[in-house]
This record gives sequence, structure tokens and C-alpha cells, in this order.
Amino acid sequence: LPRLDVLPEGRSPSDDVRQKCLDFIAESSDDIPSSAVLAFSENGGVPRVLRRGKVCDWGVSLSHSGRYVAYSFMIS
Repeated sequence: LPRLDVLPEGRSPSDDVRQKCLDFIAESSDDIPSSAVLAFSENGGVPRVLRRGKVCDWGVSLSHSGRYVAYSFMIS
């Protein structure tokens, strides 16, 4: 399920879209208590989700343009 949000003025699009995606993942899972246990890393420019420091096999998509951010994820 993709999500689209308007970015508040003065916020970093890259940081905001990453945090919103982590929040969305945590909200969508009964097994993840909060986004605080999640983080992003990159491998060759591809964003990867970390859970408690370990890479997860989850597909994520992050995008931003102007004041809009879009994000989605898929847990396999």
C-alpha cells in the first residue's frame, strides 16, 4: 500500500520520507512495537530497512518531489 503526504515547510524531504515510511511499517505490524526499532541503510543506493541493526528482506520505495513525499513497503 503506497502512501502520499505533503511535506511541512522547512523539513528535509529525504529525512521526512524515511521517517514516515518507518512509522508506516511499525503501524502496519503487530510485531513491531514502534519505529524506534527500525532504521534505514543503503546498499548501492538502494534503501534497506534495519530492525534492531539487522537487514530485513523487505522491499521499500521512497520518493519525494517538491513538498510531496511518497513511500511504500512490502514484507516478504
